[in-house]
Amino acid sequence: MKNLWDFFLLKPVWTRRSIEAVWYTYLIATIFQLITFFSFLYSSIGAVGSGHFFSLVGPVLFSLLHLLLVRILLEIALKYLATAEK
Repeated sequence: MKNLWDFFLLKPVWTRRSIEAVWYTYLIATIFQLITFFSFLYSSIGAVGSGHFFSLVGPVLFSLLHLLLVRILLEIALKYLATAEK
């Protein structure tokens, strides 16, 4: 019961684990999104033309930059947690 209570009070140990879980979940979701982008390059007949690679530059860069932004925000949150414990 104490562990459940600590979880709902956002104790630093639980919050750090939650932030790590959010990071790994977001990383896996981004990897699946990139796999989906690149899987559309190949049809059932064969590879498509090289011009289709340029249409994927925007979505791929956006997903990678979004992942970077999430990582930066999580690092700020962890730094805040480290100073809040003291």
